Amino acid sequence: MIGRITFAWWKGNKLDSECKKWRLFADILNDLAMVTELFVPQFQANSMQILCTTSAMKSIVGVAGGATRASITHHQAIRDNMAEISAKDGSQETMVNLVASALSIYLLQMLNGNVAEWSFIATLIILHITFNYLAVKSLIFDTFNDQRMALVLKTYFNVGTVLNPVKVNKNEAVILGFGVKGKNIFILMYFIDSRLW
Repeated sequence: MIGRITFAWWKGNKLDSECKKWRLFADILNDLAMVTELFVPQFQANSMQILCTTSAMKSIVGVAGGATRASITHHQAIRDNMAEISAKDGSQETMVNLVASALSIYLLQMLNGNVAEWSFIATLIILHITFNYLAVKSLIFDTFNDQRMALVLKTYFNVGTVLNPVKVNKNEAVILGFGVKGKNIFILMYFIDSRLW
């Protein structure tokens, strides 16, 4: 609980404007927490610390995932049908979990041996992160955040054209730590302003 509260206080104001980055971050952190939990049997002496750490990781996933899901659902509700989009998203997630549960029971019987299990887990995690990366990159927001604004301004002052939302979103970084940060937009504006004079 403390992890949820702390994370919401620390990064809550960025979850909407940088929802692509935080959505992908939540997916990666969730996978990392699950893999870490799989190592608990090998480190039984430290199981309490490991489980507390993964619990904190999952609480961050809950806040970041829930907040970014709301932002993305709002974006997808182009006909003011947010409740419909949210209901369909929830039922789709339920169906995926149901199929995954049934499939996992079958696979547990088929896979035997550490190498096969770990190879399968690694493959699923790579596929999960890859497809989530592609999904986040496919989102096209028509509103500005710091990064999209910087891309539009930089292109306009360098080339003289205004990028459309598709091109802006295509060039937007979706991994935390990459792209233009909020304070850097002022540096960019100063640089552009000094070039104009």
